[in-house]
Amino acid sequence: MVMLAFTLFLLGMFLMNAHIGDLHQQDQSSFQNSHPCSLRFPLQVADCLTSGISSNTPHGKDKKHMLTVLASGRLGNQMFQYASLLGIAHKNQRVAFISSKLEIVRYFSGLYVDDRPLQGWQQVTEDQYAVCDPRMNGLPLANIKLHGFLQSWHYFTDITTEVRRAFQLKRPIQKQLKTFFHMHIRQSMKNITKNTRNVIKIGVHVRRADMLDPREQARGYECAPLSYLLKALQYMRSKFGGQSIFFVVSDDLEWCKKNLDGEDVQIVAAAAPVIHLGFLGMCDHVIMTVGTFGWWGAFLSGGHVVYYDGYPRHGSEMAKGFQSTDFFFPQWVPIGA
Repeated sequence: MVMLAFTLFLLGMFLMNAHIGDLHQQDQSSFQNSHPCSLRFPLQVADCLTSGISSNTPHGKDKKHMLTVLASGRLGNQMFQYASLLGIAHKNQRVAFISSKLEIVRYFSGLYVDDRPLQGWQQVTEDQYAVCDPRMNGLPLANIKLHGFLQSWHYFTDITTEVRRAFQLKRPIQKQLKTFFHMHIRQSMKNITKNTRNVIKIGVHVRRADMLDPREQARGYECAPLSYLLKALQYMRSKFGGQSIFFVVSDDLEWCKKNLDGEDVQIVAAAAPVIHLGFLGMCDHVIMTVGTFGWWGAFLSGGHVVYYDGYPRHGSEMAKGFQSTDFFFPQWVPIGA
């Protein structure tokens, strides 16, 4: 009799727990259906602005505050501004979005876009363009528009996977890039005798055109010298052996053909900037020179990176707002002239 009662008790507990479990699953399903952001990256995307924020802000309140950036500059600059926007929004539990009018919106499919008016929004301006600003970790409880270049990996170091996902190229551009990339791979195989299975593809970004402008040089920009590039090439050859092919992406092809010629060097044909950026990202490793365009090519490659340590020019106006440890990842390798 006792055993029968005990058995009935266990059976009742089992049925009750199963019922509670069913209710829990129904609640979760209901929540996911009513909150389209809940299964995505913790930042609330623009098409989910009206559903609110699912977790508390650092101040302990569940607010619907939003965050955007007054982006400017060309492709590399806008990528920094967007990536940093995501990271800062993540830290502050805010809704993040950018304007559809920005150049990067034409290229990337993972961006959060909204064109709502910003009248009455509070503006927060960075102190220095390439130094991580600690104020960004605790923004005021208000709708905020960030102003500045935000060129520091510290802002988004916790969400690099989401940043890479954001910069997924749109399908037509992916198709064009794939054709362009494999055309150069096939061409390189004709010129050299290597085992194609073991070839290591190293992208080399050589930025020169705008760096030769006297006005830009007066501010602190300068071209990475040939001596640096030759050192960087030799460094990569020594590190990865004789199975490397260097693919040179540049806005000055004639200079590259004249100065960087070699059996293991392939000069990449002229193309749209986003195609050159994607090309660098498809390489195993990257040698960069100066500027943010090469920085993002190096980041997207996810491999070994070498950079010129003379950028910006020491003692210049640009150098005053630049901290190398905030701009370059610590695992990237500096090489001088």
